[in-house]
Amino acid sequence: ESIILYKREKVNFTPEKPAENSMKRGFPAKYTRAEDSYFIKKVGDEYLLQFPDSKKELIKMFPDKKEKIETYFKNNKNSFKTEADYISIIDLLTS
Repeated sequence: ESIILYKREKVNFTPEKPAENSMKRGFPAKYTRAEDSYFIKKVGDEYLLQFPDSKKELIKMFPDKKEKIETYFKNNKNSFKTEADYISIIDLLTS
């Protein structure tokens, strides 16, 4: 079973805020990085699914791999915060 991991990077745009008068300061336009979203897709499926936020939701998505997932989380302190965490989980699910 093959699973593909997708990452959507989100960037917010804050428009320029000119100074109202000479006593106040203006702010330039800027881009700020927002939290990334991760999606998974099983090969052969038509739709992307949002990557689950917790171990319980991951087990609900893949009930046939429940034991693998539980032992993985018991041995590794995975926090669903870095891209490497998501990649290691996908490697576990595809093995």
